[in-house]
Amino acid sequence: MVNYKVSVRAIARAIDRGNYKVSVRAIDRGNYKEVKEIVAKATHKPPSRVRYEQSHPTVSCRLDKDEYDLLKQRLEDLGVSFAAFVKDSLGLLQIKMPDIDEARGEGYNQAVEDYQIWYYCAVCRKRIDIKPNSDSHKAIIGYMKDKGWAHASCQRH
Repeated sequence: MVNYKVSVRAIARAIDRGNYKVSVRAIDRGNYKEVKEIVAKATHKPPSRVRYEQSHPTVSCRLDKDEYDLLKQRLEDLGVSFAAFVKDSLGLLQIKMPDIDEARGEGYNQAVEDYQIWYYCAVCRKRIDIKPNSDSHKAIIGYMKDKGWAHASCQRH
């Protein structure tokens, strides 16, 4: 086995070279590494793949588990990929964020549709909406109580 004295920079250059996967077994000796074994395995990549990898470098980062879970949830809520999220953060892409006022308005409208009390005018037949705890609301409650309105199951007993 041959011993080589190689700088850390030289090893990094060897690893960065195009179509080779370089495996290095080395012993750290301060400013240089004493290399015990270098195994270079040629892997063929099409030229288009090499150009793509050079023009689209990989980006990665380390997060703790809680931050990672938060990121995953945020991406799922937005319905976007990590790449789209990063591009949006850089101002290169505009993710459609729900408008808070619009969402609040939709929720309010749905609640009105599901829970609002109303009746029709006996004269013009237009709808009259009742505000909660208003005089009209209290009158309706009093009328229903006076007339004995109750749950169907309660009236059977």
